[in-house]
Amino acid sequence: MQPSSLTVLKISRITCLFVMLLCVQSVHAQDRAKYVFYFIGDGMGPLQREVGQQYLVGVTGDANAKLEMDQLPVQGFLQTHSANASITDSAAAGTALACGVKTNNGVICMAPDKQTKLTTLAEHVHQAGVKVGILTSVTLDHATPACFYAHQPSRNMVFQISQELAASPFAYFAGGGLSGKSANGIDNLQVAAQNGFHITRSRQALIDAKPGQRVIAFNERMDSDRRPLPWEADRMSNDISLATFTEHAIRLLENDKGFFMMVEGGMIDWAGHGNAVRTMAHEVIALDHAIKAALDFYNKHPNDTLIVITADHETGGMQHDGHPNPTYLASQTTSYDHFKTKLKQLVEKKADFKTAYQMAQIHFGIDEQPEKNIAFLQKAWQALLDGQRIVHNHGKNNDFTEAFLKLSANAAGYRFTTHGHSAADVPISAIGVGAQHFEGNFDNTQVPRKIYQIMTGKEMP
Repeated sequence: MQPSSLTVLKISRITCLFVMLLCVQSVHAQDRAKYVFYFIGDGMGPLQREVGQQYLVGVTGDANAKLEMDQLPVQGFLQTHSANASITDSAAAGTALACGVKTNNGVICMAPDKQTKLTTLAEHVHQAGVKVGILTSVTLDHATPACFYAHQPSRNMVFQISQELAASPFAYFAGGGLSGKSANGIDNLQVAAQNGFHITRSRQALIDAKPGQRVIAFNERMDSDRRPLPWEADRMSNDISLATFTEHAIRLLENDKGFFMMVEGGMIDWAGHGNAVRTMAHEVIALDHAIKAALDFYNKHPNDTLIVITADHETGGMQHDGHPNPTYLASQTTSYDHFKTKLKQLVEKKADFKTAYQMAQIHFGIDEQPEKNIAFLQKAWQALLDGQRIVHNHGKNNDFTEAFLKLSANAAGYRFTTHGHSAADVPISAIGVGAQHFEGNFDNTQVPRKIYQIMTGKEMP
């Protein structure tokens, strides 16, 4: 018996639907990212990126020079507010970027009730068999890196955060030390070693580390295990850069099941708090060099790799103040912390104003100032000699330093409106498998959820 035309039509429709489902499944399979790089520039808003780009123009002499992150095909913006404030801190923003959930400022991967623990993206993919690495230029128990492995009601509980790192099942931690390393006779690095971590404190020791080892890697030149990496502007040839830590992360984490790594340029934020525009430029470049290492890997594995670059918030409330000056941005060779160290030495020696003024001029590359400014600077210098209280940037900048930082920002073509964070949207850039999902303007909680779905094909729990 011949099938009716209606039966044939039904069979055809079912066949078409089956083929379509196969195609959808195939697309999803192709969209799975095996290797994921998640870069977070702490405090890196649009103008922080621009400062880095303008520095690059000044260094290369190429007016068309661009940061690696600015050349990625997908660009968008994120909203950054926390659960209880329009201006977030790094703990709440880090929680949003790691867990896909809003929490209150100061809280590390817990709900606003400070009772409910939130599972991080890194923990989810580790449970699926993916190797995880956490890298930062600041201390490893600082807010942003902590948000990928720790769960505490306060970011200030650094000893407890370090305890969680020591007990972590992740494969690789690298960068600065642990500010909460020890307390009550307990050394969390010793505990980490007892838990199977191989701890390296030099470039050669990191080179000698083998795939399969679980590694905590520090820089060689550290006054203690509690310090961040040196400022990029002060980095010496034997120091391990964020880019080098990233290259070794790739070497140590690469495996058949894939990897996930979070890499934070944390000192962009610190320079922003200090309103130190040229020091900031160096830190943006340091992160961009780490991104270049990821892009080199991507070029070898374009069908398996996703790179996402964003920020937790903007720091400094940066604005344009004239035209950017690439030559000026590229001329500073040491950080503003280096300047403050030299300034402290002059204060201890009770140096005269002329000596301090000339030292500051040389460091910041500032021209001779009008008489009005000189009078203010003389008064500020005398206040330092008299031991008067420091009032700017939470007690870190005195009037003398603050004045030169403002002159420096102005010479670069920018100005800062705060020593704190702002509510500005921050850029997000992406390339690779599923990168198209990061285009547009959306909330920061969506980033880890999108990454998880691209890695697993499932919605993040």
